[in-house]
Amino acid sequence: MNKKDKIFSQIKQRVIQYLKIKGITQEKFFQETGISASNFKGSGAKSELGGEKIVSILTLYKDLSPEWLITGKGPIEKGYYTNLHDSLTDSKLQILEEPLQPNSLCKQCALRDVIINSQQETICLLKEKIDALSQKLSKGSDKQDNGDNIKQTA
Repeated sequence: MNKKDKIFSQIKQRVIQYLKIKGITQEKFFQETGISASNFKGSGAKSELGGEKIVSILTLYKDLSPEWLITGKGPIEKGYYTNLHDSLTDSKLQILEEPLQPNSLCKQCALRDVIINSQQETICLLKEKIDALSQKLSKGSDKQDNGDNIKQTA
């Protein structure tokens, strides 16, 4: 092995891999997490990160899979269904936990319907946000136009 090659602890290797995939610079990572760059240099690169630092990373980067970071198993990012499960209300999840009734939809179909309904709700909320921002933007441009008119008449 070349002397210039760095030997990172396994967790630190995975942190570096995640940062590269997400396009996050190490400098930004150190700044955002409060972790010292010395933890990733020289002899510090060989030691594992402590629990507090791992918690700090996982708290900041919510899409990072804790299982992957610690063990290297599973996907790098939390899956769509994991995030979906976190965002669904108990009443919606109850559909998935109910036993199947004769002539009823299968659980996958029920899950699909829950996902579709959730996406429709999200779309409606986003449309409302777009309308509100558009109105705010048009009001701002009206004020700017009035200011320009006043300057021109003066």
